[in-house]
Amino acid sequence: MSSSPTQRTLANLRGRGYHCEIVEKWNQWSRQRHDLFNMFDILALAPDGTLVGVQTTTTNHAAERVAKLRANPLLEVWCKKNGALVHGWAKRGARGKRKLWTLMEVDLGTQTEVSIEDEDGPDGEEADDAVDPVGDSDPGSGDIG
Repeated sequence: MSSSPTQRTLANLRGRGYHCEIVEKWNQWSRQRHDLFNMFDILALAPDGTLVGVQTTTTNHAAERVAKLRANPLLEVWCKKNGALVHGWAKRGARGKRKLWTLMEVDLGTQTEVSIEDEDGPDGEEADDAVDPVGDSDPGSGDIG
């Protein structure tokens, strides 16, 4: 599995039954990436038919992305009928132990935050461990301020 946050989010959402498309575009003239509605990198269709916009990044930049979305006046309109998530990715684990990719998911519609471990090991290999909440082992991780 690729180590880009976008590819990890796509794999995570597809594994949960979502149909996903990347909606972030590269403008070669301005040499900048442009998000859908200046908010989302990925548009996902949930199994229940709900549209979900996802901004994906590393965990260190998740608070910035949450602030960016909350500052956008279209977010309130979007959340009336759709979902909005921020996915932050980081490798986490106890010192001396195998590090696992950890997803911090912030739901901007319900204002909730969840952290889970991905099933991939340090080199993208399948891990033997089950997916467990990260909050049990590292209560300070995932705070976005």
